[in-house]
Amino acid sequence: MIGKTPSSLRALLMFCMIVIAEFLYRKSDTFINWCVSLIIILIINPMYIEHLGVWLSFGGTLGIIAIYSKNIKKMQNKILDYIYQNFILSICVQLCIFPVIIYNFNTISLTFFISNMAVSFLIAPIMFIGFIISFFGKFIFIGKIFSIIEVFLIKLVFLSTKFVSNISLSKIYVKTPNIIVLILYYIILYFFIILSHNKR
Repeated sequence: MIGKTPSSLRALLMFCMIVIAEFLYRKSDTFINWCVSLIIILIINPMYIEHLGVWLSFGGTLGIIAIYSKNIKKMQNKILDYIYQNFILSICVQLCIFPVIIYNFNTISLTFFISNMAVSFLIAPIMFIGFIISFFGKFIFIGKIFSIIEVFLIKLVFLSTKFVSNISLSKIYVKTPNIIVLILYYIILYFFIILSHNKR
């Protein structure tokens, strides 16, 4: 149903491990799930190590696990809390995939958090309607109505991201960095994460 892209396989495998842990009455460890899903994907196809989707998907998820989940702070106002959480989440993800994006696309996005916030509002209804279509799509009337809504929401996602990307100064073009610089970046980021965890 979701295809065989590495990013979708990563999400599926991590979700399956959460479900398996529930059945076995064990506490699910997100980082262990992350590691195991990466190993399984590389066993399926070792060449996925060169796939950009693997680097972005696993890198972004690692940002959520290692940085965001350790620095969650709640705000009393629900609307402000939602905006704040999405903003911090976007920053944490970008910290981990930032070098990959620069190396492959030679761009630095300055408006990534705006598009992420716009998309986050639509993801839940898109997934919910997708499940409805999956189970009741064979009933022509129900399937047609929900398919129209689903297509509209998906188009809205693409339009919002396209609009944000067309904003002047939304991105800065840079030259491809040296691989040593990228390695040093991740080493420094790793030590910053370790230091923040140790302080806690």
